[in-house]
Amino acid sequence: MSIPRRLAGACMVILGVVAGCGVDTYQSRYEETRRYYAYLDKLNHVLGSPWSGQGVTLRVPKQFQLLPAPAPPKEPPPKEKDKDKDKDKDQDKDATPAPPERDPRQPTFAPIDLPGLQGAWRASLNLAANEGRAPGYLYVLSNYKLIAEGEPKAKEADFNRDVVETIAKAINQPVPDLDKVPIVQHPKRGVEAYVTPLKYKVVNPGLPATVEDKEYRIQIYAYAQAKPPSQISIVLIVPQDLSPSEKLEQAMDLCLETLVITPPPRRNQAVKGKTPTKGRGF
Repeated sequence: MSIPRRLAGACMVILGVVAGCGVDTYQSRYEETRRYYAYLDKLNHVLGSPWSGQGVTLRVPKQFQLLPAPAPPKEPPPKEKDKDKDKDKDQDKDATPAPPERDPRQPTFAPIDLPGLQGAWRASLNLAANEGRAPGYLYVLSNYKLIAEGEPKAKEADFNRDVVETIAKAINQPVPDLDKVPIVQHPKRGVEAYVTPLKYKVVNPGLPATVEDKEYRIQIYAYAQAKPPSQISIVLIVPQDLSPSEKLEQAMDLCLETLVITPPPRRNQAVKGKTPTKGRGF
């Protein structure tokens, strides 16, 4: 065989190999893209749009509707401010100031004031055995304000523990030890997802409580990020006889995957002009 023919044959072999590699690469990328969009479809099927609070973003199950936050107090016009100052001088200096109004999003079934309340949701959920419907509640709590206001580090580091203690004492239940409750990873091992896994300490099946004369359970998902030291508690309050048709457990698994945290600068850092460190939860 002549040299030109040999070269031509060799080139054909090389082109065939290269073409084969290109097809394999394309197929691999296509499959990865397909799986990614299938994952997004799974999220969109059971979760609502992303919600953002102070330093926290989350997608909650579609059953839950966001409760409006109270409007901030209106600042009086400058002239009225001066009049108020004059009135204050004439009033008794020892007069007790009026207490701030309670956030209407706070629970009403027990004397609970959830600390660091960022967001609250309500749902109308199906009960088992066609027993009708009952409300469910979801709360997102954060130590964001403690960090931003320069509270002692011990206080901000105990935030999740304080949440559990506050709830348990309000409903007269033993306080769970967060050092001994299960740690659950979301997404779970072996489940394909496109987010960094997060590890939660979980009070589950939850603390028993009575809400509107029905038996409920209060589940608490506590996430702590060491550096920066952000803590988030997600509190789910649902009926004991919740219908399996709600598929709320699967929806909460996906919800917990979507947590993203952006810690605030500490007060002294803000003065120096430092910007907050962005961080994603597990």
